[in-house]
Order: sequence, then structure tokens, then C-alpha cells
Amino acid sequence: MTRLVPVLLALILVLSGCSIGGGDDEAAPTATILAVPGTTGGTAAPRLVGELADRINAAWLSVRSYRATTVQGNGDLALVPLPTTPDAAAPPADPNATWEAVVDEIVLPDQRHYLESSGGAISEFSAVGGRVYARGRFTQIAIRPDLDATTWVNLDPAFISPDSTIGQFLSAFSGGDAAAYRAPLADLQPDTRERELTPVGTIDVGGRSCAAYRWVDTNDTGDPMTRVVSIDAAGLPCSLEFTASDYSSRTTWDMYSQVPAIVAPAESVTVGQTLGMGTASGTPGAGVDGTAATPVIAPAGAATPVGAAIPVPVATPLAG
Repeated sequence: MTRLVPVLLALILVLSGCSIGGGDDEAAPTATILAVPGTTGGTAAPRLVGELADRINAAWLSVRSYRATTVQGNGDLALVPLPTTPDAAAPPADPNATWEAVVDEIVLPDQRHYLESSGGAISEFSAVGGRVYARGRFTQIAIRPDLDATTWVNLDPAFISPDSTIGQFLSAFSGGDAAAYRAPLADLQPDTRERELTPVGTIDVGGRSCAAYRWVDTNDTGDPMTRVVSIDAAGLPCSLEFTASDYSSRTTWDMYSQVPAIVAPAESVTVGQTLGMGTASGTPGAGVDGTAATPVIAPAGAATPVGAAIPVPVATPLAG
């Protein structure tokens, strides 16, 4: 079986676009093929991936906010529950789970609220006013294991080296490298832009009629990878479905220019000052109990025990 990418550092490496909200057992939206389109929004259907990307980029200029919902894993993705707010009484995650789900709300140019469930382990992030706040499984792994899942941690960049794993995450999550603030197909490679598209029908995505297009390429071992992207009449993305071997993912976009402003948590503790995780220079500091703190925010090459173990955001596999 395909091993899932941990949900929150993949964002550093791959194109992403995700979202927020949802109930306990809410299933991800499904798409139903209805008919084959010849045109989209009164214009000729795109022939190449690059033409589709250009149409989305042009429509994206009108976007002020949006929500993206991503599910990935093995098996029937329609059965994957969407994440909810971390709860101290929540049952432990299933270590053998083969699915992950994300709800990501974006308010341009720099606000973001991100909920993620990896086999039931919940992490939550908010980016507001140039700061990122986190709670749940991420903070228990990356900051301190004894943190309550409901405690918000202010990831103050003054106490985090930009070269550390968390520092790179902050840049990818809400900094200039954050793909979530750009159109979903904005960063395609030149060879991907030249791939031919196949119209596969008009699909219904959350009540919107969307024209769908497919392209296929191969991975390093020669196995096929199939992507189906759908857009509405305005050119805004509706969905992306990706399939490779026994792995699949689906992202749906909605709530365009309808997501309310995201606010910072009313209460939070701060890395460094409160938790004693480091100093403004990125060197280890004293822990809250008087013992030496684990230098999880030190620069790369320092005695940092964290790295691959940190959960990271779901990466939407758009680029070829």
C-alpha cells in the first residue's frame, strides 16, 4: 500500500491549496459525470494544461477568499470524515489509518485557517497579522508532548530559526512561499503546461456545474498518474482528482469571496517566552520546569530531534 505523506511539511515541497470547517462525520463532496462539454463559459475549451491554468489564473484575480477541502489515501475517499476542532476528550488516532483530510480557509492576502486530520489526529493552524498559531497533534510533536491539544501556541518567528523545520514550515504556510495564496495551477512546470487535455464531461461539484478535463503522465517508475481538473463557467476551479496506483486524492474549492475574516485566538502561549523553547537567536533556552528545553527550533545541523516526525500539510498533487 502507498504510504501517505505526513500532512504539514509537504506544503514546503509541493503545490498546495486546501480549506476549513465541517462536521464530525461529514463526507467530502462527490462529483457525478453528466455530459461532455464543447465550451466553457462561452469560450473554446482549453486544449493544453497551460491554457487551463491561464484561464484559472485570470479568474483568480476576482477571488478575495475561498475554502478548499482535500481528502487523500487508499480506499473510498467519500467515507473519509472531515476534521473538527481539537478536543481534549477526542479518542486517539488510528496509527494504521491510510487517509488524511484537510479543510483550509483562505482570506487574501495573508489570512489562513487550516484544520487537518491524519487518521483522526487533529492539528489546527491560524495565520493572522503575520503570526501563525497552532494547536493539536502538531504542537505535541513539534513543540512539547505534554501540551494540551486545545492549547494555542503562538509560533513567534523571533524564537524560531528560519532554517529549522518549523521555520521552513512557517514560510511555506503563510510567507511569500505559501502556494495557498496563489491560483491552484499557478506554478506548473513548462513541460506540464504543454500536456494535452481530454474533456471528460460536465460534473456537479457542490451544486455547481463544472467542465472537467483530464491529463495523464507517468511517475519515475513509469506508472500512470491521472489528474482531472474541473472549472466553473467563470473559470474558477471546482475540483481536482488525482489517481496513482492504490493512492488517490480529491480537492474541492468553494465559498469564493464568502469566507469571513480570520481572527487570532483569544488566548495563546508563546514559543520561547512562555514555553522556554529557545531564544531570539534560535539557541536552546530553559524549559518551563527549569530543565533544558528540547531545541526543536534550532537551525538545521543543531541537535534537533524533530524533523520527519513533524506532521505536515496535505500537498495537492497538481504539478506533473
